[in-house]
Formats: sequence, C-alpha cells, structure tokens
Amino acid sequence: MGKDNVVSEEGCKILNRLHGRNHLFVIIELGAKGKYAIKVPYSGIPSLWERGDALTLRSEACTMKHIRRMCNAPIPEVFDWNETYENTLGAPYILMRAVTGISARELFNHSDEDFRDTFTKNLVHILSKMNV
Repeated sequence: MGKDNVVSEEGCKILNRLHGRNHLFVIIELGAKGKYAIKVPYSGIPSLWERGDALTLRSEACTMKHIRRMCNAPIPEVFDWNETYENTLGAPYILMRAVTGISARELFNHSDEDFRDTFTKNLVHILSKMNV
C-alpha cells in the first residue's frame, strides 16, 4: 500500500480464490508488503444486500479487531472494512492479513473426541478473557 493506502494494480498479484459457504476470499500479495485476504460476502450484491448484512459485516470486523487486541487468540489482523458499495472494490469487504492454516470448523470436524474436548476448553478459555 502506498500513500493514502492506495495500491496500484501493478503491485498486486492474486494468489488464490477460496470459496467458503457464505464468502469469497481473495488472497493477494502486495510485493514486500506481504499477503492479504479480502473477504467478500456472496450476498454482497446490490439486489441481495440488506441493512442487517451491513451490520453483520461491521460487527464481524470490529469483533475480530477486539479479539486480536484483548486476547492471545490466533486471529488475522483486520486493516479495513467497508459495508457499502461506495469503495474502490465496489462491494462490501473485510481486508485482513492472510494467514495459513486450517479453519476451526475443518479442524473440529476432522478430529477425534479428545482433540475436540481440548479445542473446546481452549476456546472457552479465550472467551473467558473477553468476559463473554
């Protein structure tokens, strides 16, 4: 990102597109700046986007920032988000640091009972730090 957080097309390389249940993730590389993930909701088209969707996206971005700041939880750093179409992308999005690994859902669904028990206890510990 350059001055005013503007990225030129020449400095941006699309590494991957990942399709989740409700979102498209585009992994990009910005040269020496590193790898980033742009999360765009599938419902993020004008004919489907509703006020509640915008509130959900904003809440997700703010929650991620809060968890990262308050807990020692492995969560990507959120740099920016926009819940409208009035942006360079032309769609609602969350911009975050790209991270490698396995999603919690995949890990939980493909593990044995002992691992799921440990995972759940660790999650409860993280949530208790948030006073949830």
